[in-house]
Amino acid sequence: MTSPHLRRWRQGHRAAAAVCAGLACLSVMCRQFSFAAIASPNPIATLRSAVRNEGSERPTQADVLQALVQAKTPPGERDIVFRKVVDSGKKWRLFYVASKDQVAAARTGKDTLPGIYLSSLNYVQSFEGQGDVRIKQEGISGSVLGIPWFIGDIARIKWPDPEKRSTMVIESMMNVFKALGQEIKFPADGVMGPGPDGDAKFNLAPVGKGSGGDFTTVNFMYADDDVAVAVAETGAIALYGATDV
Repeated sequence: MTSPHLRRWRQGHRAAAAVCAGLACLSVMCRQFSFAAIASPNPIATLRSAVRNEGSERPTQADVLQALVQAKTPPGERDIVFRKVVDSGKKWRLFYVASKDQVAAARTGKDTLPGIYLSSLNYVQSFEGQGDVRIKQEGISGSVLGIPWFIGDIARIKWPDPEKRSTMVIESMMNVFKALGQEIKFPADGVMGPGPDGDAKFNLAPVGKGSGGDFTTVNFMYADDDVAVAVAETGAIALYGATDV
């Protein structure tokens, strides 16, 4: 069972995250103009430039959004996406996000505000393990007065029928906070921790389209050695770059 103190901590953390996200979006909306989507002649090159370059060398937010909605993996090559994304030891940094409404507008050529670069946010996800069930860790890291910290999530993942599907299924096991050489873990209610029993139960559990329940899903539209394009259950789209690009 979760203590009242832990529940309040989690509620406060989620509220703070929502406020920060809202302020960031509001700031962008106040200084960006809407645009009409124009097809990118080479969307993958645009995405690679977005994660490799900084400042004025980067493509505009509008160009990145249009490239994201164009980036797709041919159905016969979907198993490549699986291997590229969850390769053990691979780390992906989040570089850019856009909302469901912005994605819809870009697909139909309507005027919309572009998404946003997350240059100042060190949000990384990494994968470990082999086989049908693997471990994913993701979260934000930084430092205060030279003291490093990390707050994030540890989850188990599976990827049913990787030759045919581009969907990663995720079960969060715990939240983690690291600072001052200490690690504090907050296990998820009713979820078995790391280990073969929990992995087997997770692997056998059925998952429908858009679980909306104990599991969440992410659809990877494209991935190679340098970039990955992910669509969340909410419809938001994200651009990740390999940390060694």
